[in-house]
Amino acid sequence: MNDERKVIPIVFSTNNKYALYCYLAIYSLLKHADKNNYYDIRVFMVDLSPENIQFLEELKNEYASVTCMDILPYVKDADLRELSFFSVETFYRLFLSEILQEYKKCIYLDSDMLILGDISLLFDVEMNGHPIAAVHDVVCSYLDHHAKELGMDIRNMFNAGVMVIDTSEYKKCNIKDFGLNALSEDYKNKTRKYIFPDQDVLNLAAYGNVEFIDDRWNFQWEFIWRLDGIYDGYRQKYEQTSKDPWIIHYAGDRKPWVYPSLPFADYFWDMVLETGITKKVVENSIRIERENKERLSCFRGFRFPYEWVETESRVVIYGAGNVGQDFVKQLDNTLYARLALWVDMRYEEKPEDWNVEHPEQLAARGEEFDHVIIAIDDEKIASQAAEYLRQLGIPKDKLIWQNFRRCDYE
Repeated sequence: MNDERKVIPIVFSTNNKYALYCYLAIYSLLKHADKNNYYDIRVFMVDLSPENIQFLEELKNEYASVTCMDILPYVKDADLRELSFFSVETFYRLFLSEILQEYKKCIYLDSDMLILGDISLLFDVEMNGHPIAAVHDVVCSYLDHHAKELGMDIRNMFNAGVMVIDTSEYKKCNIKDFGLNALSEDYKNKTRKYIFPDQDVLNLAAYGNVEFIDDRWNFQWEFIWRLDGIYDGYRQKYEQTSKDPWIIHYAGDRKPWVYPSLPFADYFWDMVLETGITKKVVENSIRIERENKERLSCFRGFRFPYEWVETESRVVIYGAGNVGQDFVKQLDNTLYARLALWVDMRYEEKPEDWNVEHPEQLAARGEEFDHVIIAIDDEKIASQAAEYLRQLGIPKDKLIWQNFRRCDYE
């Protein structure tokens, strides 16, 4: 490498589901980058498959390196015992200054985006002593309501999908510890405030201490079909940004690989065709959608009795039929309470990987749970189950049954 070239460190983060989209983001960055610089691209990950690691790292060239970094060792060095309910991905951005402390400055980018401008211009923005430089979030009714719940003004908040980080200021402002403590405290609440966990705490940690930059560096496409929700005075600015975006951020619940007819999805598919990975993207997108439908199907059946169970309680699910399956999947997706045991009289007929046991296990493990939820949709059979459980020595006040409601959260 020519030592005279300016080195620009850039961080992406991904997992096996998003590796292909991260590939496209990096490809687009390198396509539009000034080749007189050198780009040290790190991809933060945990448990990325060897195939995906190789696929991403093959993007390296004479002016860029691409290195997949397992950041679990960095995260494990911190005391995260109270935050074990969050995925490791939640902490990526909080640890930026520690993982890249050899650099004074770095760029963080989400993987669901395309970079259409020279990224070195973003790197060169003036920080003016602030730990973070970023784009204002979209001033709309939904985000405004959420900002007020957090005690902030949406007009002073940023979207964390694109950030320039001054690593020394980031550390000096104690952003990592502030964020971890805030997440830990919030998780103890029955109703959590931080619906965008790390973005919310980053905004709180750096509130009033952010260098706001040109909106074109983070054009959030999800509002292009929701213009009515953007406040007057800001809608025109958003529309102007849409005419010349430097980064298209495919934020939100709709993605271009699922909704190819939406505005700006053509940029994504043109890039897919250019890289020659159309078959991979289509197959991956179909697989993700199938998994999402399976994951969310539990919220179309029987509703877990949240109002009867405290957050972080240890619960036993009695019954592995339709009701019990819905409840276990909901717990797996929401992390509302901890599944201590799943039991069923016909446990031997259940798939081995469900780990369903005989109800007699309850008698020996009575101190390990707070509630036994009788997951049976029949009052007479549920009453018989309750009587059987009391005979096992389970206190009546630990038993929960009701006419479980059906629900549809879509």
